[in-house]
Amino acid sequence: MQFSQHWLHTWVNPELSATELAHLLTMAGLEVEDTLPAAPAFTGWWSRKLNRWKSTLMPTA
Repeated sequence: MQFSQHWLHTWVNPELSATELAHLLTMAGLEVEDTLPAAPAFTGWWSRKLNRWKSTLMPTA
């Protein structure tokens, strides 16, 4: 049976990494064959901090 870590977190929310969770499931008697990423890692991702918001849509008084 395959399920995602996200699906598991809808039922319980353990604050564990995927590796720690797989180990605990194995120690509980469940067989964990492999853990695989659902998607490739993000690349080329960037973010910006917005320091000040200036609206051009609404006039200021």
